[in-house]
Amino acid sequence: MAQQNKVQLLDVPYTDDWNAYSFNMSINNALTSLQNQIDALNTRVDKEGVITGKMDNAWYVKLPDGVLIQGVQNLLPSGSAGINVVWPIEFIDTNYIAVSDITGNAAGNVISSWVWSKDKPSAHVGARELGGGNPTSNYIVMCIAIGRWK
Repeated sequence: MAQQNKVQLLDVPYTDDWNAYSFNMSINNALTSLQNQIDALNTRVDKEGVITGKMDNAWYVKLPDGVLIQGVQNLLPSGSAGINVVWPIEFIDTNYIAVSDITGNAAGNVISSWVWSKDKPSAHVGARELGGGNPTSNYIVMCIAIGRWK
């Protein structure tokens, strides 16, 4: 049976900025939905030919119908404007969805990340601190992508 991992929801602090609050809540709703889907997949893994894999910093789930879900975690060094994230399995095309997030932010800096280019084996994730500057600390970039392997 597959290992039962749980997604971690964002802490949604009080803010007068409705857009920021609404965005964080929508991320939590998406993560909750993803967790429900992962839980459903875990009950089917042994029955329907789902293939999973895990590396040091990445994982993937290949479904028999061709859907591919994978995630990667990499270090974003201080001063870097972004990094290339290499997927464990190459997608069949570039019509996949990828999202990124920054963690390991012990300094409490306001930092944003985004996926700004994709090809089949990888995606480039950009990162900026508040004010538009490159990160002044080391961070962890986490990405998840959903696409097709066949």
